[in-house]
Amino acid sequence: MSDDAPAEGKWTGTAVNFLIGTVLATIVTSGFTYKSWSEQTRLDFAKEQLADARSIFDKASQLLSERIFSSYDVLLHINSDNDAAHAKRLDRQEKAIADWNLNYSDLLQHAQFALEISDDGKLLPYHEVASAHFAKLDCALKFDDRNGPAPGWQKSPSWLLAAIQHCFLEEGVQNGIAALRKQKSTPEREGKRDSLEKRLDNLSAHADNFRVASKSAIQRLRQSVETRSYLNFLTSW
Repeated sequence: MSDDAPAEGKWTGTAVNFLIGTVLATIVTSGFTYKSWSEQTRLDFAKEQLADARSIFDKASQLLSERIFSSYDVLLHINSDNDAAHAKRLDRQEKAIADWNLNYSDLLQHAQFALEISDDGKLLPYHEVASAHFAKLDCALKFDDRNGPAPGWQKSPSWLLAAIQHCFLEEGVQNGIAALRKQKSTPEREGKRDSLEKRLDNLSAHADNFRVASKSAIQRLRQSVETRSYLNFLTSW
């Protein structure tokens, strides 16, 4: 037997071990590279989604603020004798309502895609806000359980937007203000004015509900965008 046999076996074993080590190192490196890419992709998508959510929130909040303020402004000065100033206030109110109505459909669609966020910061499956669900809706935002959305809808920016649109069409307020302006001050007239102001108070409260729900969704998105620690990154494999 050759004296070189043990050496050959030793080198063969070393080569096999080296090959196995190389393969394992390649697998680990590839896995780490893929995981890093996946994490970066997740972060990029979350950041894009966060930007969209902020944009739609800002747009809706601005339109609601203008709509509410202009309506209060008209109602507050209902007894003014300055017809020119009153006409300007009416024009501003009409424009605010028109802007809201023109943008509502887009606001709702964007909210459904950008602001429906689960508790763990993930985008919820798209759901259609069907007008049929509003058959049993009153302006206290109560749905008939047999005809409404899933439980927890009060935290849904999409449903809150749709409820605002359904409950607070402003023709009644505008016509009511126009009618009251021509009347003399009587207890009945003041009661109607108070009723109109209460309706605007409800609209303002519902707008606040939308802002709270949207801010909560955005906060959950922000948390998902935060870079995880290296330990969290490793344990997420």
